[in-house]
Amino acid sequence: MTETTLLQNAADAIAKLEALRGLGLGVAIDDFGTGYSSLSYLQRFPATAIKIARDFVAVDEADADSWELASAIVSMGRALRLTVIAEGVEEPFQLERLRKLRCNRAQGYYLARPLPAEELERVFSQPRTALTWSRPTGPELVDVVSRGSPAA
Repeated sequence: MTETTLLQNAADAIAKLEALRGLGLGVAIDDFGTGYSSLSYLQRFPATAIKIARDFVAVDEADADSWELASAIVSMGRALRLTVIAEGVEEPFQLERLRKLRCNRAQGYYLARPLPAEELERVFSQPRTALTWSRPTGPELVDVVSRGSPAA
């Protein structure tokens, strides 16, 4: 869910998101930092995760300062006990920098290309294929599709 969508009718959005959370579902705010919201909404909305917008990840590899916004979002998300997911990881240096920032999840073409639902079902119906992720206790990034042995 994007910040802009949340703000169109905040009271209604909060009620619907609380209902989803009541069902045990997580809620991620997509493209965090690119919408119109106030930071106070992070405390009001029952989100479980924020997704760092691709704009803050697709930066100049040589410019260490270009990572400051991503670093701030990761720090803020961790302080609020939210899962932080980096969007748009397309290069190895981005993945390494996110590891250094202690961002615990990532998605993007470098990790895996999108698949139609039918293809994803076919991949996971094959033996020795598993969706694996690490526990957020280490610097590893998660949400990686593995074609190796299933996680024990």
